[in-house]
Amino acid sequence: MKHITFLNFLLTGIFIAIPCFAEYQFLFVPKISVTEEYTDNLFLDNLNKQDDFITVISPGIVARAWDRTSDITLDYQPGYSIYQNFTENNTLRHNARLYGKMAFSRHTRMTFQNTFIATEDPITKIAYPSADAEQTSAEDQDRTKPQEPMTPQAERQKIREETVRKNRKQYYTDTTDIAFTHQFGKADLLTLKYSHNFLNNKDETIEDESTHKPSVNITYWLFSNQLGLKAGAAYSKSEFSETAQNTAYNEESLTPSFGITYQVDKNLSIDTGLSYRKGTYSDPVLKNSKEESLDSDEESLNPTFGLTYRIPVYKLDLGMSVSYMEGSFSDATKDFDNWNGSIKLSRQFSSRLTGFVQYAHTMTKFSEGGNESYNIYDPSVGFTYLLGDKIPLTLSLGYFIRDMEFSQDEAALSLNGNIGKSWTFGRTTINFSGNSGYDQSYFGAKALGFGLFYDIKSALKHSFSKDTTGDVFASYRKDKYLDLKNARNDENREAGAGISWFFFQKWASVRLGYTYRDVISTSSENSYTENRVSLIFSISDPRLLRIKN
Repeated sequence: MKHITFLNFLLTGIFIAIPCFAEYQFLFVPKISVTEEYTDNLFLDNLNKQDDFITVISPGIVARAWDRTSDITLDYQPGYSIYQNFTENNTLRHNARLYGKMAFSRHTRMTFQNTFIATEDPITKIAYPSADAEQTSAEDQDRTKPQEPMTPQAERQKIREETVRKNRKQYYTDTTDIAFTHQFGKADLLTLKYSHNFLNNKDETIEDESTHKPSVNITYWLFSNQLGLKAGAAYSKSEFSETAQNTAYNEESLTPSFGITYQVDKNLSIDTGLSYRKGTYSDPVLKNSKEESLDSDEESLNPTFGLTYRIPVYKLDLGMSVSYMEGSFSDATKDFDNWNGSIKLSRQFSSRLTGFVQYAHTMTKFSEGGNESYNIYDPSVGFTYLLGDKIPLTLSLGYFIRDMEFSQDEAALSLNGNIGKSWTFGRTTINFSGNSGYDQSYFGAKALGFGLFYDIKSALKHSFSKDTTGDVFASYRKDKYLDLKNARNDENREAGAGISWFFFQKWASVRLGYTYRDVISTSSENSYTENRVSLIFSISDPRLLRIKN
């Protein structure tokens, strides 16, 4: 398969490069884990609950090579799942990740990561905030290890596209991210990026997906720290396979952009930008219907303007921004004009505490015969406080109103909070993140229009002794899509706890864990409740080698 071929190519190139290091260290960690898991709802179906015990045997390795300028790690752990009752679901799993960085010179470097997963487990792991531990099992890594950064908008888009799997058929996912950066001046930077996502399902009712996203960005300062130019272009192409019910479809877009930053003086700066999007997409249709899938064109123009002004004598910062977006489509009823403006006033009360008030206003007007036009009024207030070791705690509270042109208005509280990284006091480590509000999605085949969201995640770890740790975690997520013909209102709740024991200088561990999941969906067939209990035995034996070329 193409994704495996690409991984092999990347592996070959990297490990050919390793011997070229003048002097490098090599860490080799063989490991094995045995997991016994019980679930009371194997097929995530509340109307026909089936329970089962699942044993997973997972040998694996971690191989890392590094020197002063480069660092490469391969983490591979296959596993075989054995079902006590539903033996037809016995599956060979794969979990592999290759990641690292390579510096070609003082100013030129590359970072990369490739993750390949093959599994029949229908649950998509939730990325919990980091509450890092000295050693964790493979099953626990999603909750206690730092995750790859994802923008809130990208994360919500991923959530929208999740499918509740009602069987244990195997599926494959492969994600690749490569970034090349070259600094050719004091603050001048060239960045090339490429990402590829691949999903292949053995379940014919779920669509396969392949997405390519190359991009290029350049920052150049005509006058150092005073006048800077930014230019870039991003391309995206996604293909979705046919299913037992629907036809195949695709979407493609190109987005060039340009911006100027002008630092008038030490207190005043101005940012302007202009982006243009040109895209085409097709919608899936039912195979048995007479309707045909037609290609649709879309384009948008998006100028922006921002200003930041500091008043030192009062320790005040004033920020203002205005943006406009014009969306045009083959179907003229989808055309819209969107204006957005915001103003934010911040004041530093002490070396640790900064407070702010903010107001944002959005006006969206659709063409006649299209969606209903609306205005959004969005005031908020908040603060940032530096905890010990300068860890920022940010909290804000707002209340927004969506003033509809004809129908009933909508209103909701918006709460945003984040502890910048793990906060440790004594033997306890905690982290928390939460945000709520709204977003607007009107482009592409999967456009869902206006949506409300609430997303809270938290994690806590406590060391009872040098060989015993416990953890608890919880999350709540709600997504409400108001512009769809059949409005969606989905809620996901997850909570759990675990305790881990470490032996033989921590190269062996045992973890007992429990997870509760509750999904409530507008589509009743997608609602389910599940309880899982797991017992995991893990062994690893690190070996460090220093090799001179």
